Amino acid sequence: MNTKLKLLALYIIMIFLIVGCGSLPPKKELAEAKKWIEAAEKVDAKDHSPKYLEAAKKYLGLGEKKIQPKKHKSNKDAKEYLDKSRLYGKHAYNVSAPMYAREYIRDSEAALYKAREIKANVAVKQDYNEAYDLLESAKGHLEEKEYNNSITKAKKSKTIADKAYQVTLQKKNKSATAIEDAEVRLKKMEN
Repeated sequence: MNTKLKLLALYIIMIFLIVGCGSLPPKKELAEAKKWIEAAEKVDAKDHSPKYLEAAKKYLGLGEKKIQPKKHKSNKDAKEYLDKSRLYGKHAYNVSAPMYAREYIRDSEAALYKAREIKANVAVKQDYNEAYDLLESAKGHLEEKEYNNSITKAKKSKTIADKAYQVTLQKKNKSATAIEDAEVRLKKMEN
């Protein structure tokens, strides 16, 4: 009985030492906090939700400073800071992403309007229609709160609409030059 009691005491001491004296650094929490801060920065959180982004960065810094190999108390504090960083970063993203998506949708609408003004919807109908369809898809994704998809579609729509504008403008310039050349030839033929 005495041996069993000693083994039990030794087992309890070992558990206490493992849990109380050593703890792995919170790598998962660190990665999550950094991921949300990066996501927030990509959607211009510095403009749309600067307080949340700054709080996320502040807690990330505090958490990184607290990380110590095998120091339970320090790593517990680090984990708490990193969890706060993740939450603030996620909130900064959730506030900023719809605003960022709306900005790109407005930019795409403006590019399509500009292209339509010079008849790109006729001159390069396929490109114009593709840009229009992507814009409508971006709006749908925004309504569904699929912000990354909305942003991606709106950016692509704007790029295609800008290209349609440029191609149409080049075609118009070529046509104008051809007309001028034809007029010059006609005058020469009349003389």
